[in-house]
Amino acid sequence: MGLFDGIIIVSDIDGTFLGRQGRLVPENLERIRRFQRGGGRFTIATGREYFIVYPSVPQVEEICNCPAIACNGAYIYDYHAHEKLVETFLEDGPLLPVIRAVGDACPRAGFRVDMLDCYFVERIYKEFEWVRDLYPDKARVMPLEEMPRGCWHKVAFDGPPDEIDRAEAMLRARLDARYNCIRSGADIAEIQSAAATKGKMLARLKELSGGRVLYAIGDYDNDYDMLVSADRCAVPANGLDKLKAIPGAIQVCDHDEGAIADLIDHIEKELRS
Repeated sequence: MGLFDGIIIVSDIDGTFLGRQGRLVPENLERIRRFQRGGGRFTIATGREYFIVYPSVPQVEEICNCPAIACNGAYIYDYHAHEKLVETFLEDGPLLPVIRAVGDACPRAGFRVDMLDCYFVERIYKEFEWVRDLYPDKARVMPLEEMPRGCWHKVAFDGPPDEIDRAEAMLRARLDARYNCIRSGADIAEIQSAAATKGKMLARLKELSGGRVLYAIGDYDNDYDMLVSADRCAVPANGLDKLKAIPGAIQVCDHDEGAIADLIDHIEKELRS
């Protein structure tokens, strides 16, 4: 048996696994390989669609040796089988007037609907240009009312932080218990199914992967329920104070210094003590 048999680490990507300006941190990659050689399993939990991970983490298929949580918990994706294993959709009908009201009141923000392995938008707005440029076949432009239904993973509003503050407040005032409004960045507010969060998918992931102890690590608001749902959790030095205050949270170094490497070192020290 390896030292890390039965242990799963689930990591957020931006601000946790990746360093500043989205750089890959060599120490993280080296420790993950050693962790896996010792029987450990590593994967990611991200707000991104699975295909948007590749530009930032080209070796994602190599480093994820168990399925990943994508789209902030809308589904679990197997990067080796190239298929979704568990998938949850939004109840989209009640959202149409909410999206329209928020979009009209927050003109400096744009919105996108994640579904069918694509992003659906009404217009190409500034924060969406990079998706259009990188994945033109994934950008679909059409009126909200004409977008496909019954297959929505999430709705995201992107824009200047002050405009997103306003959008978030409006969403929280209008959404009922079927939905969650989460902030996945200063410039992003999202609508998700209350049944689909990173935290709720952890139990399914642990079951699918046959893990014994699951560690989760993340830095932002959309990681909170994942951290409190894990067996153990860790927060990088750059993480929100709200996350650092979680009882028992392991404090690790800044994401740019190798937060994942630091967590693996911490786990190894505990196991050898």
